[in-house]
Amino acid sequence: MRHKERFQKINWIVYGSLLIISILLLSEGLDGTRKLADSQSYDAGQSRLEFRWDSSQTALAAVLLFFSAILAIVWKRVFPFNVPLAMIISGFYYALFTMSYLTGWGGIIGFIGFVLFVSAGVIMILCYAVYFFR
Repeated sequence: MRHKERFQKINWIVYGSLLIISILLLSEGLDGTRKLADSQSYDAGQSRLEFRWDSSQTALAAVLLFFSAILAIVWKRVFPFNVPLAMIISGFYYALFTMSYLTGWGGIIGFIGFVLFVSAGVIMILCYAVYFFR
């Protein structure tokens, strides 16, 4: 592969940037729900930090662990699609985390992070596919 280092650099810069953005977004959401819970406003109970785990989260976690294990096994064989696939899986993990710990509008934070990770991963996969199969 002629441009292996360039693809690796692009993959990890995009993935690292998304991780930083998602961590900042999550910290703002957690801080916002904490401040809202401390206030005495009429909608203070609408969004809160609360651990919720049910069978849907268990099923999603099992599926994610399965796909993570498959990706780890075939990591080098699917280059340069490996990091975009990891981005998509990370988006699902991000959504699972926010579904488990945030109630109310905090779920929107999980959805936004999920959309960021998945859309970036799909766009990178499409760009690499066009580049390799043109």
